Amino acid sequence: MAFIRITNDDRVTLIDSEVFNLTLSEKGGLSFVWTSDDGWHASIVYTAKSELPPLIALSCSTHHISLLSTKKTGNVYTFVIIAIGALGQNPNFSANYFIFDSGELTIEGTGNLIIRNKDGYVTFDSDKKYLTVHSLQTFPSFNYRDWRDPFPSNVIIETPLERKYATVVNKIGYLYVEQSTSGEVDLTWYYDGIRVSPGSISRSFDMFDSRNYNTMGANFTRNSTDSQYMIVDVTGF
Repeated sequence: MAFIRITNDDRVTLIDSEVFNLTLSEKGGLSFVWTSDDGWHASIVYTAKSELPPLIALSCSTHHISLLSTKKTGNVYTFVIIAIGALGQNPNFSANYFIFDSGELTIEGTGNLIIRNKDGYVTFDSDKKYLTVHSLQTFPSFNYRDWRDPFPSNVIIETPLERKYATVVNKIGYLYVEQSTSGEVDLTWYYDGIRVSPGSISRSFDMFDSRNYNTMGANFTRNSTDSQYMIVDVTGF
C-alpha cells in the first residue's frame, strides 16, 4: 500500500510512492534504411538502466511507423521500427524516438518535490521528465476473406494542437496471407502504423511485403491480430 498517492479529478492515480515511474532516458532522430528483408526500417540499440524493461515511444510526421520487434540480450535492447507504405527510393522521413526507463535505484533527488517509497528509494523527482499517458487506442484485426476485401480506412484521432505526442506500440496489428494459384505461392504481409501530425494522430493499415514462389501443394492460409497503441505526451521533451 502506498504512503503517498496523487490522483486527478477522475480519481486516476498519477503518482504512487510505491511505484517506480518511467522517466525520459534517451531521445533522438530515427534514420531509416532499406533492405530486402525489412523494407524501410530503423534500429535503435539501448542499454537499460534497471532490471525493468524500458519503453520506446515513436513519433513520425511523414509516414505511418510501428515497432516490429524488440530483442533483449542481457540488459541491451534492440528495437526495430518499420515504415508502412513508404514509397520511392529515398523517402523523406521526419521521425523521432523517446526511451523511458525506471532508472537506477537512488535515495538522492534534485527536484523541489521528491517522493520516496517505504525503503527510502526515490520514486518521483520533479526535476525529471516522466512518461505521461494521453490515451490507449485499440484497433480490431482485419477480417480478410479474399483480395476484393477493402483495407480498413485510416483512423484519425484529434489531439490538442499545442501538445506534442508519440506512440508506444503495445501490440502491432498484422495480416499474413498465403495462397496458391496454378503452382505459384504468394506470401503477403500487412502491418499497421501510426503517424503523428500537429493536431491529430492517424492509424493506417497497408501492405508491407509480398513474395512469390513456384511450388505445388500450398493451401490458402491467413492469420491476423488486432493492435494497441498507447499515446503519450512528449511536449517539451
